[in-house]
Amino acid sequence: MARSTGSPAERAAEVARQVLAAPKYRSLDEALVNRLAQEAAERFKDRGEAVKWAKRKLHQAFGAFLSGTPAQAVSACVAKIAAGADPKEAAREAMRAHASSAERVDWLDPFYATIEQWCGPASSVVDLACGLNALALPWMALAPDATYTGLDVDRTLAEALGALDTVFPVRVTAATADLVADPPRLEADVALVLKTLTTVEQQRSGAAQRLIAALDCRHVVVTLPRRSLSGKRGYADDADAIVGNAIQGTGYEIADTAAFGDEAMYHLVRVAAAEAGVAEAGVTEAADPASEGGALTLVGTPIGNLGDLSDGALAALRAADVVCAEDTRRTRKLLSAYDLHPAQLVSVREHNEERSAARVLDQLRAGRRVALVSDAGMPMLSDPGQRVARHVLDGGGELRVAPGPDAASTALLLSGLPAQRWCFEGFLPAKGAERAQRVAAVTGEPRTVVLYEAPHRLLRTLDDLVAAAGAARPVAVLNDLTKFYERAWRGALGQVRDELAAGPEPRGEFVIVLGGQSPR
Repeated sequence: MARSTGSPAERAAEVARQVLAAPKYRSLDEALVNRLAQEAAERFKDRGEAVKWAKRKLHQAFGAFLSGTPAQAVSACVAKIAAGADPKEAAREAMRAHASSAERVDWLDPFYATIEQWCGPASSVVDLACGLNALALPWMALAPDATYTGLDVDRTLAEALGALDTVFPVRVTAATADLVADPPRLEADVALVLKTLTTVEQQRSGAAQRLIAALDCRHVVVTLPRRSLSGKRGYADDADAIVGNAIQGTGYEIADTAAFGDEAMYHLVRVAAAEAGVAEAGVTEAADPASEGGALTLVGTPIGNLGDLSDGALAALRAADVVCAEDTRRTRKLLSAYDLHPAQLVSVREHNEERSAARVLDQLRAGRRVALVSDAGMPMLSDPGQRVARHVLDGGGELRVAPGPDAASTALLLSGLPAQRWCFEGFLPAKGAERAQRVAAVTGEPRTVVLYEAPHRLLRTLDDLVAAAGAARPVAVLNDLTKFYERAWRGALGQVRDELAAGPEPRGEFVIVLGGQSPR
């Protein structure tokens, strides 16, 4: 016989009481439990079925996160640090008490170094569904007197986190929050939304988008798990789609991506309403590609010596509203050396170039000036840029070039080999039949050939060239061009190979200039 109580309100109250009586859920935010209890009571007249449904939803969203004793872990961590323990060691040990935070403890250094690279030092951080991530404060790049606000569904954890500002030089506040029913409207330099979007979306469709839309932050860092806590892989194969759907119409766009361990990272930044496709009427009017928009400038950057930056390249970078960089960390150092501070510095790497191309064209149509640089030398020469440039041209945008040094032509001239007719091959394939075919083509080429090579493959490539071209073929190997310790090896291929093999382990950037095959 169905166990039914009179009204939905009475059933909801009983469901909430039974859920909160369970040891696993007794410390949960009551507003969250009451909301789920009300939904359960509306779905089921049978009280037992309603309780099962509510617990199942809680387990799906939070079960693995509530299996430890996070509040006790925080208290123990605070006590250890107060007694003189190393803050990072104590925090790392304590973070293992929370299933989600535990997955990140081996990646804390590069994880937060990447966030610093994206966002710079922060004066204020909001951490949604923080768990024990608040214990990562020693790794966060925070300005003096910064504030950290942590939100979680665990009431006892939120209470314990308040003690962190007694051992860390940060003003810490924490509270419980139902991110689904009442997304908090928060302002901060950086919002951390770590493994949260799928959790809220499981509870209510569209909750992830509403959560992002409620934030008013300069930077938002979103992460998604690439495997479930039970170990199932392929868990977020559609991570790009999940984040893309969550930011649709919110005024945020993806500026950078990265991954550490089993966690995919996304860096979101604010864009103007027209850029984000948000109009008052909810419709974006397409811009005329031929209208007065900005221009994309491919900028040549120093290949070794910072002084190699040309006046034209410097002017292009100074004028740019947006700088697209292969490695934002390296480019930030270059920009800082010349006291340049573009409004946006975003990542355009090989794996995200296709997606970035459309965003670059949108920036140009909005009238912004965009500069695209590689880590060193000219973009598109064995570096990203080709797909972005092609997309801009196909879309009617304007393309310019601010020439600068490149390793290929610099090495060619330094080699002393014939430079009237030459060809550039970039990097050879790493292995397989394609590599063998390319080696054969390169060594059979009558013109001088320029190759790039990584230090760990240099000797292997020289061995392959000797085997295919013979030890007598003229060659030059150039290392760390234009730097103070630039080096060159010139002579017969076999001799140069032997000299490099007998020396220290190759380091730095290498260019191989191979003499052409003599006519037979």
